Amino acid sequence: MKSMIIGILAVFLVAALTQPLVEFAVVINESVALDSAIMNSCRAARNNALASVDYYYSDRIIGDLNASIEEDMFRRFFAEAFSETLGVSIIDASANPMRFGENERWNATTVWVDYDYDESGAFGSRGISSVTVEVETPYKFRTSLLQIAAVATGGTYNLGQRGAPMTFFVQIVN
Repeated sequence: MKSMIIGILAVFLVAALTQPLVEFAVVINESVALDSAIMNSCRAARNNALASVDYYYSDRIIGDLNASIEEDMFRRFFAEAFSETLGVSIIDASANPMRFGENERWNATTVWVDYDYDESGAFGSRGISSVTVEVETPYKFRTSLLQIAAVATGGTYNLGQRGAPMTFFVQIVN
């Protein structure tokens, strides 16, 4: 009888110890999904927000040598792609930071998008436009043990911490 009680206690102990490990794996999965949503949204926004500049020679177009990003279009396309990827609604995408709603998987999300143009020519004589994206969203704990611990401590865990930006090159002038 004593060994049976020890076996049952061991099962409960193992279950209590594996719940945080499973939650940790879910946090990594959510972080990867958020990073992927940012990258895909930036790529979609970059491709859709290009405004080509036509060069003329003797009254004919010789091609699009440079392309520029229109910031308002980039912000709009980014917001649409990001909300579609995560399945959340757009609350405000007109200003910085952009705000997105929540659903059963994600809490309310805040996105900062900053544009930068470097004329110094880090790549020779080319000017470079870059976009820096920072995302912050509180994590929704899945297991009951960690939900109770989060309520008891009053703390939250943010995915995509502000201060850890992702930078994307969106334009290189020839």
